[in-house]
Amino acid sequence: MYCPRCQATQYIKYGLFNNMQRYKCKNCQYQWTRTTPRGHPPEHKKLTVLLYCHGLSMNAISKLFQVSTTAVLKWIRNFAKKQTPKPILTLGTSVTLDLDEMWHYIGNKKNRLWIWKTLGRNIGPLIDWECGN
Repeated sequence: MYCPRCQATQYIKYGLFNNMQRYKCKNCQYQWTRTTPRGHPPEHKKLTVLLYCHGLSMNAISKLFQVSTTAVLKWIRNFAKKQTPKPILTLGTSVTLDLDEMWHYIGNKKNRLWIWKTLGRNIGPLIDWECGN
């Protein structure tokens, strides 16, 4: 981070404004609040999901992008929620279901992430899905 006025990198914290940290430049005495966007760009998140779908583990992806495994998991979950909404079934419909379960290690072998998919044989490919422990 640098001073918006003189581009100097010497600054100090200078209080809070609306729960946001203020800074003061040691060179020109200019005061500012950081307004740059935080987080990773959407392209990184899309690439993360693509790599995961091609079989790369969440731990490997987190090391590649230098983020936590939890962040990678949240990106994958958010993508799944947007791309695959849960279908709505009508009452009185008889359905033959297939339940498929998968799991993945997160961090160590004690922490597993479970993914369940319910597939319908006669009404379409995906009935419901759930991601959790």
